[in-house]
Amino acid sequence: MKKFLISVIGPTGSGKTGFALELAKHFPIEIVNADIGQMYRPFTIGVAQPTDQEKRICSHHLFQFILEPADFCVAEYRQRVGKLIEEIWLRGAIPVIVGGSTFYQQALFFEQAVGISSQLRCRSDNTFSDAFSNHTALWEQLHLFDPVRAAAIHPNDSYRLRRALEIWHATGKKPSSFAPKFSPLASQGIAIFLRLPREVLYERINQRTHEMLQLGWLEEVADLPEDWRHFAQRKGLIGYYELEQMLADKQPIETTISAIQQQTRNYAKRQETFFRKLNRELARYKWPEACICDLTLSNLNLYIKQIKSMYES
Repeated sequence: MKKFLISVIGPTGSGKTGFALELAKHFPIEIVNADIGQMYRPFTIGVAQPTDQEKRICSHHLFQFILEPADFCVAEYRQRVGKLIEEIWLRGAIPVIVGGSTFYQQALFFEQAVGISSQLRCRSDNTFSDAFSNHTALWEQLHLFDPVRAAAIHPNDSYRLRRALEIWHATGKKPSSFAPKFSPLASQGIAIFLRLPREVLYERINQRTHEMLQLGWLEEVADLPEDWRHFAQRKGLIGYYELEQMLADKQPIETTISAIQQQTRNYAKRQETFFRKLNRELARYKWPEACICDLTLSNLNLYIKQIKSMYES
């Protein structure tokens, strides 16, 4: 049994799904999701769920499997993926982890520090909702006692801000002191970081926003139950809140589209920054292979040959 893993990493709109499906033409693969939005049942168009046709090409796992608006933390994800890839290996296939959720991809290689999970149970509660009811207040509170961790979290990321505050209150230690431990789920494999020139990526993002709306994204938002709408906003799923505001006649469609495009471009930029750091970390720990694939310059066949050589060695 060959325990080989492929991780396909890249910012939103970079072509991760297409790249993974190209791998399916050459290898016995099964795709495992690493995108937070795609894990929840009600979200489809706005999170770019794979189509039924794409799912018929090879097996897909951890898509739309969460039926309630509840958090699914990184520790839970790592545990579930660890078990799943063992099952995939037993079937003689290669697990290909595809997605742009940064901390989920990081969890393939780094384990949460001992001590956090025993005191926190991946819960989502209202511990700070009264005193700190907005993102800015949460970020400022974290910055008071742990500016290092605050600098690593976007001010609008309420989930990770609350998580950091929970760690502080539960352990009495700075969240930044709980450095993840390098502990890859596979000792053999390759991490492929997809890259496009910034102007090309941004144009794809702008165009994809229009395509999603043409496919019925607005109708998807309109049909969401209220608890799922609040959840999408809390998780920071781009576009859902803006479209909800448009449905309530609070902003015109042109303003809505522009805001979604801008937020998505900003998110892609943050993803690129995080993935560059992850690439450096994997190189520092000498994990078998991590490479950057420039989709405008590289011949994909070269990467196929490289993966084939590693897999068969």
